[in-house]
Amino acid sequence: MTLPSDRARISFQPEVSSLETSNELASVKDASFTLVYWDIASVGSTARDLLAYGNVEWKNDNPTDEDWDRGITKTGFSGLPVLKMTWPTGKELYLAESMIVDVFLAERFGLLGENEWEALTIKTFYSNIHYLRERGYGCISSAKPENRRNMIKRFMDKNIRRFIEDHEHHLKQNGSNGHYVGNKLKSWRESEKFKLYEKNSIAWYKSSVNVPEDS
Repeated sequence: MTLPSDRARISFQPEVSSLETSNELASVKDASFTLVYWDIASVGSTARDLLAYGNVEWKNDNPTDEDWDRGITKTGFSGLPVLKMTWPTGKELYLAESMIVDVFLAERFGLLGENEWEALTIKTFYSNIHYLRERGYGCISSAKPENRRNMIKRFMDKNIRRFIEDHEHHLKQNGSNGHYVGNKLKSWRESEKFKLYEKNSIAWYKSSVNVPEDS
């Protein structure tokens, strides 16, 4: 296995000034996108949904195990996903870390609210939902086989129950209109694709520990 220090790495230092680079980002819809991530859902699923929603030119780049072990897949921190943006001029920019990629795409495609407070509120819900998934991976996937059924029961009874109670509270606070913020689609967290993702996440938790459907 190639050590992280030997891996190909992207650079966050632009070829021009940071101000000029920021101006380039204003025309990001003119760019084509490549999402570098494994051929799984996990933390690459939201970015894929956002790119599809944004009606832009984009593609998946799924590294092979051989490429990864050889260290030729460019990363920011020896992990994925990475978002590559390419303009018609040939200019390229990279972003790393799933939360940064997701928030960037949501903002550029008009799904991060209409003002700073709405944006902060949406990011708050996103952070909480993201954390739920990480807790699920940590307490279930890493459990010993003989403990997995108990761990998933604890996760469903405790973490999922609290999560639903908390989010029902915030949805009621917003008028029980089906939205977290305002009264129309302003957040990628409210989309039908995201609702399907949440449903599939619960199914993944069960399948990962071979829990019967009626559990």
